[in-house]
Amino acid sequence: MPLRQIFGWLTALAIGMVFAFAVISGRAVWFLVVPGIALLIWALRSPYRCLLLVLFSFPLERFGTIPTPWFIIKPLQLLAALTLLALLFDRALHRDRGRRPFPRDPVLAFYLVFLVANMVSFAVSGNLDDMRAIFHYLMFALIALLTVWLVRTPEQLSGAVRVLALSGALAAFFGMLQYAGFLSGIDTGIQETRMYYVSGASEALRVTSLYFDPNLFASFLCLVVPLGLACSQAATNRFERGLHAAGVLAMLVSLAFTQSRSGFFGVAAGCVVFLFAQRRLAALGRAVLVVAMLFLLGWTALNLYGSEWYSSEIFLDRVLAVEQGITDRSTAWKEILEAFYDKPVFGVGPAQATNWGVYIPNARSNWDIFNARIVAHNIFVDVAVGSGLLGLVPFVIFVFLLVWRSWRSLRAAAPGFAGWDAGILAALISVLVNSQSITTLLYPFLWCLAGLVVARAQMLQVPEPARPAPVAAPTLAEVRP
Repeated sequence: MPLRQIFGWLTALAIGMVFAFAVISGRAVWFLVVPGIALLIWALRSPYRCLLLVLFSFPLERFGTIPTPWFIIKPLQLLAALTLLALLFDRALHRDRGRRPFPRDPVLAFYLVFLVANMVSFAVSGNLDDMRAIFHYLMFALIALLTVWLVRTPEQLSGAVRVLALSGALAAFFGMLQYAGFLSGIDTGIQETRMYYVSGASEALRVTSLYFDPNLFASFLCLVVPLGLACSQAATNRFERGLHAAGVLAMLVSLAFTQSRSGFFGVAAGCVVFLFAQRRLAALGRAVLVVAMLFLLGWTALNLYGSEWYSSEIFLDRVLAVEQGITDRSTAWKEILEAFYDKPVFGVGPAQATNWGVYIPNARSNWDIFNARIVAHNIFVDVAVGSGLLGLVPFVIFVFLLVWRSWRSLRAAAPGFAGWDAGILAALISVLVNSQSITTLLYPFLWCLAGLVVARAQMLQVPEPARPAPVAAPTLAEVRP
């Protein structure tokens, strides 16, 4: 019996068992497994499709997780392992294909040095909590390398960008439904915390969507809003352009619901970069009109449908409270940098400055608060405290090369593809600006952009195949007997 037929029978059997279990248990949620199986079947036909599932699963922070003693296995990690498995099977079944050399890129080289530096820091610290950061870094490196390996054409790159924009739009719509459910009296996980505004401090509601934290949700929006603008600009018809514009509008409204200042400044920086990255005056004019229209529509939606917590004036009052945010962040940076001064070479451990906080006191310095949790709130401070100069130096070079290679790709792109390169550069700047106030090293936002930037740079370096020279017509002397 052919392998394809066996696989079909097994798939039908699995779907039948799911239906039977749903009927017997009385839980309709099991019916959702059927489209999940169909989606996996569609993805397993190609490693590239599996990679698209990985990118789409970035917002799925609460669904399908598996707890372990050190960290929680997330859907994107399971799908990344599935992508690697599909790639290995594809290489094993098609050995006759020519081998493609893995690209030697300086961005990947310094990324590798950064990973090695964190492993050395982990070995020096001896803290088992650091395994959480190590496993996350390795998983994100796998996702970045799979992106570089599987995204080989401009069409595949645009497909990956579209999938990220789609996941952002769905997460944004979920956030809006979360807020609507809260107004209806349903416990939807919205956080009610004490926030600081220009007019003073008060209790505020913050939407988290599929994330546990509103700032992390805003950080994800920093990644996908510029990519959504690129999709809207590259759309070939009005219907597709309208769909992408509606997705970006939902992201902007959800960003207001998070009340995240770092997310606002990150998205604003990404939009500005996207506008100035336009290479033609006509494209710049259209982009300015689209961005202005989306912000105006979002502002109007907040005024018409927002409550007292989410009106446009209160959100602006929150955004303009910059001085208080800078004061809080600078105080945290001064305190946590005492740990860097104590261990400047190897750091205190990769995970100690990200989400766990720094717990280890040192009586030789001012950093002697026993059992105090101090979070870095900055990726560069995070790396400096976690892995010391050993990790900070390659990380700074890695970030510089990312921005430089993305800018070079934009300058060298063909006019028809410049919009996608502008979106990737804008997303990179947006994520970096947001990361100056919140650390997202244990999330895939920056690392997936690294894979896209390197993949795009490799496309521009591949020389076009040489065309055969035209054969000259024979002369009369050559055709005579």
